[in-house]
Amino acid sequence: MAEKISCILIEDEPLALKLLEKFSEESGLIKILASTGNPLEAVSLIENLKPELLISDIQMPGINGLEIFETLETKPLLIFTTAFPEYAVKGFELDAVDYLLKPFDFQRFIKAIKKAEVLLESSAQKPNPEKIPESIFVRSEYSAVRIPLNEIEYIEGMDSYVKIFAGSRPVLSLITMKAVLEMLPSDRFFRVHRSFIVPIDKILSIRNKTIFLKEKEIPIGSTYEAVLTTITGQLFAKKPKGMQS
Repeated sequence: MAEKISCILIEDEPLALKLLEKFSEESGLIKILASTGNPLEAVSLIENLKPELLISDIQMPGINGLEIFETLETKPLLIFTTAFPEYAVKGFELDAVDYLLKPFDFQRFIKAIKKAEVLLESSAQKPNPEKIPESIFVRSEYSAVRIPLNEIEYIEGMDSYVKIFAGSRPVLSLITMKAVLEMLPSDRFFRVHRSFIVPIDKILSIRNKTIFLKEKEIPIGSTYEAVLTTITGQLFAKKPKGMQS
C-alpha cells in the first residue's frame, strides 16, 4: 500500500494510548489523524476527520468503543483493543478487522494493521470527504447524550458549563465553549459572542448587531464582529427570503 492508513486512536488509559501511538509510528504503516482518551470527543473527531481505520479500546467511561462504532454513519475499518476477552464476539459481530487482547506486543499489532491494509487495498475503501457529522455527543449528568445538529437552536455558555438548546429541552454539559465549538462543523456554527454559538440555518435575520432566531435574540459581541461578514455572506449566497442586515 503506497500511502499510510489514516487512523484515529481511542484509549482512555494514558500509558496504553502512548503505546498505541508508539506502535503506530514505528509501524510505518499508519498516519495518526488524532489520538484521544475522551470517547465523547472521539465521535466528532471520527465524523470530521473521516479516518480509514479506527483503533479503539472498548471499556471506557461514559460510552464504550462498541457504542461509538455503532453510532457512526460512515464506518471506518475497526480494530478493538481490550483486556476483556468476553467482548470478542460482539467485536466481530461489528465486522471488526481484528481484536487485540491486552497486553499485546508490536508484532501482534503489526499483524492486525496488515489485515486492515489488505482490506483497504482489496476494496479500495476511501472515506467520503464531503460527509459532514449529523450529531455530536456530550456528557450530561452521568450519561452521554446524542444531539442531532439540525435540532440545535443555539448554545449558551455559563461559566464552565454550556447549555445546548435542542429538541424539547436544553442539555446542560460540563464543557467549555471552545471545546464544544471544535466539535461542530465550522461552516455551520459560529461563535458570535463570548456566551453564544449559533447555527447559521437557524438565523432569521440580523439587525443592529443582533441575531434574530425563532425564539431568541442573540447579541454579536464586539470581539466577534468580524464573523458577521462570513455569516451574512453565506446567508445571502443561499438567498434566504426576508433577510435583513
